Amino acid sequence: MSDHISSQNSQGASATVTRRGEVILAVDHMWIVFLTSNDATKVKCEADHIVDIGKDLARYDALDTGMFLCSPALFDRLESAKRRRSCSLSDGMRQLAREAETESL
Repeated sequence: MSDHISSQNSQGASATVTRRGEVILAVDHMWIVFLTSNDATKVKCEADHIVDIGKDLARYDALDTGMFLCSPALFDRLESAKRRRSCSLSDGMRQLAREAETESL
């Protein structure tokens, strides 16, 4: 992501996996140390899985660092989201998280 600054220390960020490892997103669980802007993308995790993501989450326990490792699955979900006129990375991640939740039931 071009609007994030990272360093070698960022490599130790806690990685959160969604849907059998199809996407890995490094999240920051230490967000409380920093000022949280309204523009930050919030992440709700259960264990090491993303269950929700978005800028408007009321309940969250981490912030998106902007560092993703993606399989083609995310891009498939973004194509689907684009057809619904909603095509952010969070939209694709949210879809994968919902699918993973459905699979675990």
